[in-house]
Amino acid sequence: MALATRETTRPTAPVTAEAGKPAAGGGRIPLILLCLLVAVLVLPSLYSVIVRSFTSTTPLGEPGAATLANYTDLFGQNELLTVVRNTLISTAGATAVALVIGGVLAWVVERTNAPGAALCRVVMLLSLAIPYILYSIAWIMLLGPDGPVNSAGRTLLGVGHLIDAHSLTAMILVEGLIGAPLAFLFLGAVLRTQDASLEESAAVSGASTFQVFRKVTGPLAMPAVVGVALLIFVRTLEAFEIPALIGLPGRVRVMTTSIFLDTQGFPPDYGMAGAYAIVLMLGVVVLLYLTHRVNRRAAAFAGIGGKLTRPRRADLGARRWLGTAAIAVYGVVALIAPVGIILWASLVPYYSAPSWSKLKLLTGSNYAHVLGLKSFLPSVEHTVIVGAVAAVAIMAISAVGIWLHLRVRVSGGWVFEQLAMMPLVIPGAILGFSLVAFYLNVPLPIYGTLTILMIGYAVRYMPYGVRYASAGMLQIHASLEEAADISGAPRWTTFRRVVLPLVRPSLVSGAVFVFLMASKELAMAVMLAAPGQETMSVEMYQLWTNGQTTQVATIGVLWVGVLLVVMGGLIWFNARRGRSLEI
Repeated sequence: MALATRETTRPTAPVTAEAGKPAAGGGRIPLILLCLLVAVLVLPSLYSVIVRSFTSTTPLGEPGAATLANYTDLFGQNELLTVVRNTLISTAGATAVALVIGGVLAWVVERTNAPGAALCRVVMLLSLAIPYILYSIAWIMLLGPDGPVNSAGRTLLGVGHLIDAHSLTAMILVEGLIGAPLAFLFLGAVLRTQDASLEESAAVSGASTFQVFRKVTGPLAMPAVVGVALLIFVRTLEAFEIPALIGLPGRVRVMTTSIFLDTQGFPPDYGMAGAYAIVLMLGVVVLLYLTHRVNRRAAAFAGIGGKLTRPRRADLGARRWLGTAAIAVYGVVALIAPVGIILWASLVPYYSAPSWSKLKLLTGSNYAHVLGLKSFLPSVEHTVIVGAVAAVAIMAISAVGIWLHLRVRVSGGWVFEQLAMMPLVIPGAILGFSLVAFYLNVPLPIYGTLTILMIGYAVRYMPYGVRYASAGMLQIHASLEEAADISGAPRWTTFRRVVLPLVRPSLVSGAVFVFLMASKELAMAVMLAAPGQETMSVEMYQLWTNGQTTQVATIGVLWVGVLLVVMGGLIWFNARRGRSLEI
């Protein structure tokens, strides 16, 4: 998932009273220590992937002799073309679905007078609280042979099987629905703040609402659209839950599931998994570079003007109800239907497709059974501990490092930022595999413990902590730190008494965001969690693979309730400070 940050003019660096130069003294040693800490966390993953891709694997799963055979075998197998094709088709298709849904709804909500804008925002935010594994399972049930979608297809259209639950089409649909909220939030922010003077000029010249959208609004928003498309493409390329749960049963393999399968064999083929990982990481690097180029060229699409003109909402007349209908349809398809069928599955003694005749079977016994499972409360405990520790550690490291880099301007601060942003190129499946391959061969007894999960989560979500900390730091004017400096306050006292209180909302938002994402993580956790150390996502995955559908649904309902409480707390925290949700 990518982050929305507020665009702010970069403040000048605080200056010392004596020299009038950037206050670099006194911060170099802490910055060096932070860089070393981040390097120890991040670099072993890259090292492990690269080394394993160029070494053979012994029958015990240990690295053997140096070889190029992994790459020759990878590029020599016919299956690679199928895997790459499936990956590109599913990723491109899901990106297109997400952009169309998110973009259209963002325009309806931000630029038209269609009723239901607040409802649409609520639906989008609630969608973010559903773990991807639970969303995948919900759609497997919806698209099952006797599921509501195919049953409706037979009744209304006379089609025997409308969509196969374990097909490439189903993967595209579900991934697209997951990506739609991201497209909506990003594009909505762009449409909300875009200078409308050119649009008003076009309207005065006689252009219709849709002509203005096609010839003015769309082209002006194109850098944002391309940037969001690339980010959703990268997120979908790295996805594991949908390809594993929806694709693998239908023999649809993509890059991430190929890496997973190579590491789960006996013996595990870490060499082939490393070669797959390097190819996937190179693709992510190229996409992130293209995203950076698009962002650098965004100024070429800026409107020329002084005072910002707030956009006026287009009056759609009687057609405004079409916008409301689009919001309602999306709410039903993306939220009500998946949540409804999960709730149904949690209330029946054994899973069967919803029907009026089965209402008499509804029972709450599944909840009593799940709460009595020996593995349930430990998995909740593990998820909370690992997510909370990772969130606090990430935001603490990011706050100090970004303050030294952007505010104190310590020489070499860019090294910290580059190290912290490096995990963006490492998908979760690759990170999990690389940490296993590394810590199995070093004399540190952390494999099979919660510590390795904490390290994995800290590495995986470090870039997001840095983005949140950067957004908060750039909103603080340098005069506040200068005043504390002139008053004789030591630099770390200024950080503790001035900077931290002001940047606290961004840090809290970042910590909650990291916790929410970590609590939904499966790709990395399923490789790192040892028996007895499972998180909620791993627990649900194992129950699902064992065919315990009703228990998975029950645990999912309970866990979504917890995540909704956490998200509600974040919304309340930001509302008290007059801020919008920064996720």
